[in-house]
Parts: sequence; C-alpha cells; structure tokens
Amino acid sequence: MATVTIQQALQMAFGHHQAGRLAEAESIYRQILAVEPRNADALHLLGLIAHLTGQHEVAMDLISQAIAVQPAWPMLHGNLGEACRALGRIEEAIGHYRRALALEPRFFDARNNLGIAFLTRGDLATAEACFAEAHALEPGNPRPLNNLGGLRLKQGRFEEAVTFFKRALALDPAYAEAHSNLGHALEKAGRAEEAIAPCERALELRPDYAEACNHLGNALQVLGRLAEALPFYERAVALLPNPAEAHNNLGSLFFQQGRYAEARASIRRALELEPQSAGAHWNQALLLLALGEFEQGWPEYEWRWLSLQCGDQRPFAQPQWKGEAFEGRTILLHAEQGWGDSLHMARYVPMVAARGGKVLLEGPPELREMLRALPGVERWITRGEALPDFALHCPVMSLPLAFGTVRETIPAAVPYLAAPAEKVSHWRARMGGEERFKVGLAWGGRPSHKGDRQRSMALRLLEPLLATEGVRFFSLQKGPPAEQARAFPVLCDWTAELADFSDTAGLIGNLDLVIAVDTAVAHLAGALGKPVWTLIPFAPDWRWGVEGGESAWYPTMRLFRQPREGDWAGVVAEVAAALGARALEPRLYRS
Repeated sequence: MATVTIQQALQMAFGHHQAGRLAEAESIYRQILAVEPRNADALHLLGLIAHLTGQHEVAMDLISQAIAVQPAWPMLHGNLGEACRALGRIEEAIGHYRRALALEPRFFDARNNLGIAFLTRGDLATAEACFAEAHALEPGNPRPLNNLGGLRLKQGRFEEAVTFFKRALALDPAYAEAHSNLGHALEKAGRAEEAIAPCERALELRPDYAEACNHLGNALQVLGRLAEALPFYERAVALLPNPAEAHNNLGSLFFQQGRYAEARASIRRALELEPQSAGAHWNQALLLLALGEFEQGWPEYEWRWLSLQCGDQRPFAQPQWKGEAFEGRTILLHAEQGWGDSLHMARYVPMVAARGGKVLLEGPPELREMLRALPGVERWITRGEALPDFALHCPVMSLPLAFGTVRETIPAAVPYLAAPAEKVSHWRARMGGEERFKVGLAWGGRPSHKGDRQRSMALRLLEPLLATEGVRFFSLQKGPPAEQARAFPVLCDWTAELADFSDTAGLIGNLDLVIAVDTAVAHLAGALGKPVWTLIPFAPDWRWGVEGGESAWYPTMRLFRQPREGDWAGVVAEVAAALGARALEPRLYRS
C-alpha cells in the first residue's frame, strides 16, 4: 500500500468491483482497512460484496461500522436496510429505509425499496404509495412500474399487472425481470399461450434466471405441455436458493402425470423449505383427497383461502362452525367456488340442521330453486342480499371437515335433490312421448375455471356417440360452449329455455342417461339419482379419486377416465361402445 494512496487504492478496488471481480476488490478493501480500520468507503463496499455473495449478517456488521463513521450518509442506511430485508428482518429494514429518507427525501432507491419491504409485510396500500412516489422521482426508471405490477399480482388483479409490466418494458426492453413477471401475470390471467414468449425472452437475457424458468414451467403446465415444463422446474430447483415454489410446482406436475409418490415427495419438500406455503398446503390437500386420505386432507383444504384458489375468505365476526351441536342458535351456510361444488355439498345441509339450530343457506341465484327446499333450510338467501343475524357460519366446502368425513362415512344416499314436478311435466310434454333412449350431453365447463382446458372438450369429439342408433340426444350445455350445438342438428337443443338449474333438473328428470364432462351438470344428475356417465381427465379432480369406474359420492355415477393425458378419443370410444350396448337393453332396465 506504500506506493499508492488510500484514495487510489479505493478507485482501483471499485473498478474491480464494478467489473464483477469481487475477489480482487475484496482483497484491496481489506488491505485498506488494515491501514485505516475506520474507512467508511471500504467498510461500506466490503459490506456490499458480502451482501451480493449472500453473507447478509456480515454485510450488516460492516455497513453498521461505516454508519458509525459517517452517520449522515443516506446510502449507508439504505443499503443496511437491504441487508436486513435479505435476512427477512422487515421491520428493521423499514426503519433503515426511513432513516435514509429522513436524510435525503428524494433518495429513489430507499423509497422504492421501502415499498418492497411494505409489500413483503403485506401492507399493500403503503407499498403502492411508495412505488408511486419512486416513479414520480424517476419517471424513466422501470423498477417502480415493475414493482407495481408485482403488487397487482399479489392482489389477484392480473390484467392490471400485465399493464404495469408492459409499461416497465416500454422503458427498458432488456429488463429481464419485467419480461419474466409479464409471463407470470399473463399465465395467471388465463393467457398461458401469450405467457411463453416473455418468459423465453427473460431467459435469453438471463439464461440462469430461476424465476423465469419457474414461470415458463407454469405456463407450459397450464397448456398441458407437461414434458416440456418438467426441465424448467428442475432448473428452477437447481438455481433457486429456496426452491420451495419450484418443488411445489413439480409436485403439481407429477400429480397431473399420475406420478403420485413423486408428487407427494415434491410437495413435502416444498413444505420442509417453507412450512407456511399456502400453495404447497393446497396442493397437498388436493393430492391427499384424491388418494382418499380424507382425514389428513380436509384440514389441508382449509388453506384454499390463503392460496388464492377460492377468492377472498368472508370476513365474518362470527366463528366458523366445526361440527358441534348448536341448539337454539342460527348458522349461515354459504356457497363458494362453482355451482358443482354447491350441488355436491348440498347433501350435508340436512345433516347440519340435525345438529339442532336454524339453518340459513346462501348461494347464487341459479341454485335457488334447487337448494331452498332442502330439508332443514329455514331460509334461502341469494348471494348479495342483506344477511340476517346468525351466530355461526360455515363455507359449504368446509362441511366435510366439520363432519370428519372419511371414505366410509361419505353421505352418498341419493337422490338428495328433486326436480320441481311441474318442470318435469313441462319437459315430458315437450318430448311428446319420445320412445327412443334419451341421453343428455354436457361437454364444456366454465371457461374461467383454472383446469377447464383439461376437463372440457369440443362437441365434435363426441360425434362417435351422436351416431348411436336408437338414441335421441338432448343438449344440457349452457355458457359459451353451447354455441357448438348449432353445428349438430341431431342434437336437440332447448337450452335457451333453461333459466336456472331447476329447469335443467326438470329436463334431466325425463332422460334415461346423462353423459357429461366434470361440470355442474354431472353433479346435478348425480344428486338427482339419475344414471350419469362422467368423463374424467387423466389428472382428475380430487373428488373422483385416482382410479376406478365408480364414484364414492354418487352411487348412480360411472366414471370414464382418460388413459393418457389429453386422450379424449380413447374415452369417447369406450363411452360409445357402452352406450351402444345400453341403448339396446330392454326398456325395463333403463331406469
């Protein structure tokens, strides 16, 4: 050090630092400190190297020493906040960022990083204000816009997130993180095809970008391109310092491939790394329930709210019912998720009433006529109406947990719903004494459902059924997929007259058989005790189990499973053969 000054040595070290030659820079910083132990620049920059190499405790110590020398230097407080945040010490980080801003209110990095800390803490409103202020300080900097997109992702406002990420990329087209985040937001918004290109662009810019690997794997998995998704998840696991999310995604992929032991191991590993991972608990619930391990699965299913799989949990002040007797009190049972889930869980409503109090049942208007007459229902409330007083509440999908349902105790007696007699008579008259074997068809679910790509099919795939001799087919399909019926005149389509599920139930009451993909129609037919053949994707919904042709929930239901991922042709061929045999049976056996 005798031939150069301290300042010259600092400049030399900083040159190595900026060029990424961290070992060379660290060596010179330490030589400076051996001569001048209280050199704030060397302490600070050595602390930054420690932070960059994951030694965050060391970074905190070195930067704190620099602050003791230069307490009014805002950058030191801001970078100490970064080291704290990396260690998960969010409150300390917030304090250091605020100290930096007190010294320099226009300190962009501190303002932006303060927003990230509040976002991590879950204080979204304050985080948003910080990002907006950072954007105002540097309108040409894409980072606050990227962070606002991340905030919208956390809120589940995916299309708004897409807009922010695109604005960030307009400022910096080479911003790999924004490309990766854009892909993530597009996938979450149901635009998985569009998500692939930005994820691939992120990996072009940063080949070892673990988050982009994970996001690309997600998009490919949603599209059913499982073999392509697998190596990206494996890369994410190898690259991420905490690969809990990637392990969880691997578990989901293995489940879809029918590799249940590997799915269990991956999800378990995710929970070992991150015990409070709501997404991993949710996937574990789906796996356990699908495997029939109900006792362990129902408690895990309660994580659905935190995993953002089922919308927002209702913020009731009243406690959630756990199955206890409630004589003299009133309970509110409220629908959640889809129509099929409500029809599936309606079997529990009389069981709740038998525990002693008054039962209020809340649900969507489409189910009013079908569910309000359930035994024990004191009053039906259409969702959105003012709620009367009640002492307890329970979401309908939590009822199996409340009753401790295991496979042997599933309340499977049918019918537990009945079509209104006048509607059955109406459709009987419309059919005009039709003597042929009458089959109702439903081929598509709700397009916004996350798994709809796997569970729904195009009507044209059912053409082998429509050619069956001696059968008259009736459409039971509502929603956008119903438009496909126009191309098949052989299919009787009165669905424009089906205003709600009671109308559909009346029509089903006149049919010999219902054939449906996994939608509310299958649940309705099963609840009515009607013979129903349900077409199941290779990766089934949990309630159908992972094997077998019978349903534990509906005695009159027969399950037809895809033999391979996406193989509807194989399923339809099996159904067509079974239908041909069934249609030829004597009428006596068609009930």
